[in-house]
Amino acid sequence: MQRSKLLTVLPLVIAGSLAARALPAAQEETGNPVVAASFAPDGRLWRVRPGKHNLQVDYSTDLGASFSSPVLIQPPRQRLQVDPEGAPQIAVDTGGTLYVAWNADARSAQQSFVVTSRDNGRTFSAPFSPEIPGTPTGAELRPLLLAHGDRADLYFLRPEAAGKRHGLLYRSVVAPGVASPPAAAQIAGSTCECCRLAAARDTDGSVVLLSRMVFDGGIRDFGIIRVSPAGQPSPVLRATDDDWQIDACPEHGGALSIAPDGRYHLTWFTQGRKRKGLFYAFSSDRGTTWSAPLRIGNETALAGHADVLALQDQVYLAWQQFDGTRTSVL
Repeated sequence: MQRSKLLTVLPLVIAGSLAARALPAAQEETGNPVVAASFAPDGRLWRVRPGKHNLQVDYSTDLGASFSSPVLIQPPRQRLQVDPEGAPQIAVDTGGTLYVAWNADARSAQQSFVVTSRDNGRTFSAPFSPEIPGTPTGAELRPLLLAHGDRADLYFLRPEAAGKRHGLLYRSVVAPGVASPPAAAQIAGSTCECCRLAAARDTDGSVVLLSRMVFDGGIRDFGIIRVSPAGQPSPVLRATDDDWQIDACPEHGGALSIAPDGRYHLTWFTQGRKRKGLFYAFSSDRGTTWSAPLRIGNETALAGHADVLALQDQVYLAWQQFDGTRTSVL
């Protein structure tokens, strides 16, 4: 298959500039580079950042050039679980309801929390916890929040059982004003237990989930699951074939974007027997077949943690590298 003519790689010149920029005291207090952001239907860019003892939510009306004063969400007195593979999540539905989800760490009795706001982030509901059946004690969950219509779909990875290196994928539906959502439903098994999820909405309204799976022989390659608008999951469809056999979580999830023409765009990291490094590929038939993997980044500079965004007729890729002194985003 020919290489995609849509592929455009643009350098983002931000490395080194953030440290020199004066930050408000509230922003300095976060002390954590893990940030999640999402556009609302009205064009606002909403952002959530973990602080030492809280979550900070603010928004931008000028594409990130400036942000509003942050509103603090005070979680229950439990330690936050914050890392690049398990960042807090934020989303806004078509009615303007704002959703924020996060995890406590494995030492906490309750692992997952959600709050909602129906007044543009001025006030938030009390935190509530979706019920995830059979969650083992000390589990670290990996959330993914995706707004849809007048609700949000919340996806979780959780360990299959204490001490096991397989995960299960669950879905819960969160709606405004509902303080106790229905119990989450399992939609896939044999996932990697802690690599982050990625998702995109297909042109037919289905949600396409990208998860690192555990295939036969302990191979940790990526698979996709389509979830219909009614919530019905498809069987897992294998998306990568790198033959990465490892009895541990790589802690390196992939990224997925679906273009307006329905083409799937995927970035991922692997250390498999067939290939090693950071790669990009696309599918024109909803994941049945994929283009030949295209290497991106400099493997010797530890290229990784890529993201992908398909807009109109262009595809944008971003990833990080480390030159021995500083980390850059390209």
